[in-house]
Amino acid sequence: RAVDLPMEVAVTADATTGQLLHHVTVANPLDASVRLSNIAYDWTDDRVIGTAAVSGTLNQTNLYLIEVEPATGAVTVLSESPAVGAYHGSGNSDLAAAGNRYFLLGSHRLYTWDALTGELLSQESIPDLDPTASGESLTHLAYHPLENALYALHKREPDEYNPWGPPFQSEMRLVR
Repeated sequence: RAVDLPMEVAVTADATTGQLLHHVTVANPLDASVRLSNIAYDWTDDRVIGTAAVSGTLNQTNLYLIEVEPATGAVTVLSESPAVGAYHGSGNSDLAAAGNRYFLLGSHRLYTWDALTGELLSQESIPDLDPTASGESLTHLAYHPLENALYALHKREPDEYNPWGPPFQSEMRLVR
């Protein structure tokens, strides 16, 4: 029996009126398992940039930096080689538009790409912020252009975390 899998779509709406401007299927030139994730808007060039996740060897994900044309769903692959083993969750990226840098948090690393050329500039390990925590993660990355700094939420699980226990056991902290 044939099964239709959901496709990634790009939806563009006017932020003032709420009018739907575009609703298109995102192209998949890399045959990616996740065509588009971690999107960021480049206000300097009116571009949408994100990542495409391609399954690699040894169950590792390869992330490519891509640009998406919102009106058509056309994809331009910006990076020639991927970030290997990077986590492709959602909402873990931001863009320094004036500096042409794209940032992504994934797999306890901070990835930085040149947003024009697609070159992967760095893959810096992020140390444990609280080695006593039973678990921790960083999420919701945001770039501050005046400070030239990155901010994120640090989620810390309590020492006695009970997955079947009461809600809101975790602590959230703002980190720079």
